[in-house]
Formats: sequence, structure tokens, C-alpha cells
Amino acid sequence: MSLEEKKAIIRRLFAALNKQDLSVLNEIMLPEFAESNKQFMTPLWKGFPDLHVSVDDIIAEGDKVWVRVKETGTHTGEYRGLAPTGKKTTFTAVHIWRIVDGKIVEKESVYDSLDFLKELGAIEYKGFPDEDKSLEKNKAIVREVIESINNRDLTELDKFMAHDFVDYTNQARGRENVKKFYTMAFKDFPDFHRTIEDITAEGDKVWVRCEVKGTASTGKKMELTSVAIYRIYNGKVVEGWGGVIQKMSVPKATEKLYEKLL
Repeated sequence: MSLEEKKAIIRRLFAALNKQDLSVLNEIMLPEFAESNKQFMTPLWKGFPDLHVSVDDIIAEGDKVWVRVKETGTHTGEYRGLAPTGKKTTFTAVHIWRIVDGKIVEKESVYDSLDFLKELGAIEYKGFPDEDKSLEKNKAIVREVIESINNRDLTELDKFMAHDFVDYTNQARGRENVKKFYTMAFKDFPDFHRTIEDITAEGDKVWVRCEVKGTASTGKKMELTSVAIYRIYNGKVVEGWGGVIQKMSVPKATEKLYEKLL
């Protein structure tokens, strides 16, 4: 069985689960494994009738298929003794499936259980006593990153951005690639500037909303609002997500270019 065929089995599994069709499990899993998964899914659907799983990444090698998924649902039914809250939940998970002779025989999973339970109100997380100070430090790091770019001082990024920084918006990796990109971008937007309008932090993540202005080499003005999320680890930005949330008289070519600037 090819690696693509193994990935197809996992995609078929999630497609069936999104339809709450457990019959497919008997076709692609060993009988005892299929039964244990049915017992897991049934109470989950009772608590979250609209549960939906989207596959963000899928990789196969040997007899294993690795999958990163996003799961969303609304808590409108009883779940493990917790009365319905009506709250919408979103959490991520990573699954590793082992496939032998066309059948799923094993699974290992890692869930973002803490955020899931916090969203449901099942636990109250107050954080560590020094968390407030850490949050302010994290916000300061993001401010430094944005200011370094505004000042065209890309060498300063070495202090605040990890060498293996990952930009999930543009599927790019590496601090040096960030520098190269901005070096080219400044040629198209010589007066490019981001002004922070709002910034907040929780845990290891910082959310920032910016007003973005610049003049393209064609003379056309860019003026828009963006939002970005950064994850901080050991005093440096290690991951980032971003997008345009408000667009004002921006040419399409400029919009596409700016999405890469986030």
C-alpha cells in the first residue's frame, strides 16, 4: 500500500466522523479498535452535536500517518457530567495512526486539553504568580520585532526572533528568510510602517492589531488594518499567524503582497 493510499484512509475516516457515520470504522480498523473508537465518539457527539474536524496537515512515512487537526464544536449537550454551556470550542490535536494491511491498528494522540477545559469552564486557570510580568515581557518582545522592521534594522530581529521562526500564514520557515523577504518588500514599500493599535497577551501568545500604511513603488497608497498572533518561547518569537482584517482602497496586488508581510 502506498503512502498516499494510507493518507486516503485517514482522510476517509475524518470525512465519516464529520458525518457521524461509524459504519466506516468497521471497514478501515481492526474490530476491537473500531469498537473502542465508537465508545469514545458517541458521548463526544452527544455533548457536541455539531463537532467538526478539519485536517490542517497530513504526512505519511512507513506504516504511520501523522495528522494535525482542528476540532470545533458547540457544547449543547451533556458531556462527561458537565451540563451544556452553549459555548463554542476550538482546539487542536495531533494524531499518529499506524496502518497495517490497509487497516488502522494503533493510534497515539496529543490534545490541547487545557484550553479545551478552560473554554468549557470545567477548570479555572489563574496562571502562575509571575505570569502578569511574563505577559508584559512577551508584549515587549513583539513591540521590538515590529519596531525593528519599521526602523529597517533587520539585524535587531536576531535578539527577538528565533532562528527557526515559522510563519504559518505564508508557510515560511527561518529568521533569515524573514529578513530577505522584508529587504525585498521595502523596495516596493519604501515608507512601509505598522502602528500598534491594540496588543494583548495570554499564556505564550501575543495578539496585536496594527494600522498599516505605505506607498507602493507604483505610487499607490496602502492603508489597512491587520491582526497577527505570535507565540513566544524563551524570550523569542517562534511562530506567527496573521491576516488582513480590514481593507480600505487597497489594490488587489498590494493586498496579496501585504499578506506576505505579516
